[in-house]
Amino acid sequence: MIPSRLLIIFASADRYQALQKVINAIARHLKKERELKVIEMSGERLNLLLENKNSTISYFDHSQIVDDIWMMLNPHALEWWKLLGLEDKDSLELPCLPGIEDLTRLIRLAQVIDEHKDFNLLIVILPHPLHAIKLLQMAQKGPDLVEQLVDPLLNWWDKTRKSLSTVEKMFRLNLPSSKKLRLEDVWKKKLETLQRITSERNQHNFICFIDQESRNLDHLQHRFSNFALHGVFPTHLVIQDAEKLIVEQIRSDCSDIPFTLIKWPEEKQQNIAKMLLEAPSNRRTKFTNEENMSIHIFMPGVQKKSLRIKQTVDNIYLIYQGNHRAIEIPEAWKKMRCGRAQIKLSWLKLSFLDDIEDGLHPNHHATRKKGVPGRIGKIQPNTAKTSDT
Repeated sequence: MIPSRLLIIFASADRYQALQKVINAIARHLKKERELKVIEMSGERLNLLLENKNSTISYFDHSQIVDDIWMMLNPHALEWWKLLGLEDKDSLELPCLPGIEDLTRLIRLAQVIDEHKDFNLLIVILPHPLHAIKLLQMAQKGPDLVEQLVDPLLNWWDKTRKSLSTVEKMFRLNLPSSKKLRLEDVWKKKLETLQRITSERNQHNFICFIDQESRNLDHLQHRFSNFALHGVFPTHLVIQDAEKLIVEQIRSDCSDIPFTLIKWPEEKQQNIAKMLLEAPSNRRTKFTNEENMSIHIFMPGVQKKSLRIKQTVDNIYLIYQGNHRAIEIPEAWKKMRCGRAQIKLSWLKLSFLDDIEDGLHPNHHATRKKGVPGRIGKIQPNTAKTSDT
């Protein structure tokens, strides 16, 4: 459990100059006795000149983290390394697989949060916005991926190893146990803490600086839809060099927006610093209304004519311009169907109906008429085979 005294601010920007000014303003605004830790994970190695004497900065070092992990696993998983021919390898000789650097970023972030429980303020500088929201989305799903992907794979290996015990003895093989590769409880707790902090908007502030110079409203709406489809929306959004009409249009399109909209450079840096130093009380971008049996999701920038919605047994999938987002269906509603979807002032409302009421058994999705009409296109039913329970 992360102590309430630690305030975590995630930050990302198209142009880092403005972000640097705000971070310096935060350092100046902090009281002398308060401690500030900045972890620079953008890869840009920003030169932050913090005036607060209690401020410290550390930079993300992918190679060092890989080496630390490798040393931690040796000789713990030596049997596996022998099987794979890696027992004599240095960490620098390991293959550079796609996505590994993002994984080490999250490992480092989980470590930093755990190590700085007694600090007052932690600022995490992330890469550019699109990369940043993908990282935060990954952080939200980390423990679930271990549970749904890694654990079943290791369980399968244990069963396979057991069935091969005769062959193992015959050929004098030494097939290693999966126990050496399972995530330790201490690491599970670190990743679960990171998941909670990044998922719950009242556990952090996330400021994002978007460059709108020489760009139109359509491009800004596309960026908004990227936030929505990744399930990560800034708590504080700074739009740099945007035309006045564009900002007014955003306010008009979004009803009761669950974020603070800031226009740069009109808003003073010191005022932004004060906003970010307040304890997070950010509104949710997704909530469930049990009385009306509906799910409400903030989806700015999404055009209803291009949005497709598909329901499976456990999830509703929102598909838009090459991205998709899974919305988990509450357990009590899994025998119902999403009968209507409506977008109004940037909020998507998914309404659920009980199939039994219209004479259709809840599990017979495959025989249902293809496509349930709604305000936005069609909600495609699940076509997977299901069995009655």
